[in-house]
Amino acid sequence: MPRRRLFSFVQKALFAQIHKKNRQGEAIFEFDDTWVVPYNPFLMYKYNAHINLEICNSVSSVKYLYKYVYKGYDKAFISLVRVGNDNCPDSAVNAPVVIDEVQKYIDSRYVGAAEATWRIMTFPMSDRYPPIVNLQLHEKNAQQVIYEEGQEIEALVCAQTVHTTLTSYFETVAKELANPLSREQLGQDTDTGNVHPAANQLTYLEFPTYYTWDKKHWSRRKKPKKSDCIGRIRIYSAHPNSGERFYLRMLLCKVPGASSFEDLYSVNGVHHPTYKAACQACGMLDDDSEWKNC
Repeated sequence: MPRRRLFSFVQKALFAQIHKKNRQGEAIFEFDDTWVVPYNPFLMYKYNAHINLEICNSVSSVKYLYKYVYKGYDKAFISLVRVGNDNCPDSAVNAPVVIDEVQKYIDSRYVGAAEATWRIMTFPMSDRYPPIVNLQLHEKNAQQVIYEEGQEIEALVCAQTVHTTLTSYFETVAKELANPLSREQLGQDTDTGNVHPAANQLTYLEFPTYYTWDKKHWSRRKKPKKSDCIGRIRIYSAHPNSGERFYLRMLLCKVPGASSFEDLYSVNGVHHPTYKAACQACGMLDDDSEWKNC
């Protein structure tokens, strides 16, 4: 009868490896940290279950999270198809198989008990806070125009009357400078009692907090007068290499109450030829902080 093998474990602290050896000292297999599943002893003891615990310390963790939340349903599809033959005269059997893709999709959806209960109780499937408004960025008369082939002229004429979030911001500031809002229309903070700022006291990014955008123009919020909504200018639309657009973005993020593109050229009553020169006059280019924050 063959002799039972005796195994010993020898650990090397330097490389954190464990060698599995037989009685003669020959290495049979090597184990290292890659064979250890991440775990937390406290959570395992508390919930009496194995819990995979990982640390996400990069921006890619957001992509990893959303991939599993929105990857879609589990699907399982089994089809039993009767194949016709020349010996069978039945036309229904020999008829070509018609694949209904819509019906196939419905049949293949698999919803588990947890998700089914969640949907029956009409609980929200996802949420996002705070709400974000995408603000358009463009130079004067350089907004994006979408048109059908052969309707270029009509689209250009229409673009002169249709406002973007940026041009409507300028128009709203100019309108309120001519006709200031009352204290009741502005509203006040319930904690401090301070009156909320008017349009000429807000930057382009702060505008969505006190105004709503209805795809045509900005309107002052009714109730509540102030929201948690924030504005964001997409960074890929104003990369540091994009020239004047990048400096225009810097001014819109820092200068409050601009009523036109021309206002952004003026700093302390001095008119500058470019947005870059205006940024230099404001001291925005004294260090690399704006490049880091862009």
